[in-house]
Formats: sequence, C-alpha cells, structure tokens
Amino acid sequence: MASKICHRMTIEILFDERNELLTVNVDSHGTYKDDDKLREIVMGNFEWRFEEIRKLMSPIKPCLKRTAVFGHFSRSDYPWEIVKANIKL
Repeated sequence: MASKICHRMTIEILFDERNELLTVNVDSHGTYKDDDKLREIVMGNFEWRFEEIRKLMSPIKPCLKRTAVFGHFSRSDYPWEIVKANIKL
C-alpha cells in the first residue's frame, strides 16, 4: 500500500498445527486490477515462514489496547507498518 499499488488490502495467512503455511489470501477490495497478480507481488516480497511472520507481527507483545485507540495505520511503532523500501513489482 505504501508503494501506491493499491489503496486497500487485506492479507489472510493460515498455518497448520505444524506451523506449515497453508494459504495466503490477498484481497485489494477492488483497488487493484488483478488480485492474483497482487498476491504474487506480496508472496515475492516477504518471508512466509511461521517464525518470520511471528517476528514481524510480534504477537507476544500485547498491543491490542494501543491499536484499538486511533487505529494503527502508518504508525512506525508497529513492525507490520514499517514500509519495505525494496518492493519488487
């Protein structure tokens, strides 16, 4: 989104009980012409191993209260909001 590819995006990630990646769904909510191509872009620019996602999202550190107040978009104190500068299109 920071690269202005689309204006809205939802990414759903599903792992199994062995922490194996089962699926990654990407939905631009109509703000990108081809969600399958957008999924390829997303898949090619991030590490999809469970431990890497866990580090990126930092779920061990509770922050739900902070994200519930004034949202979390574009706040650099959340690791998932840090813009990756070298996105490959």
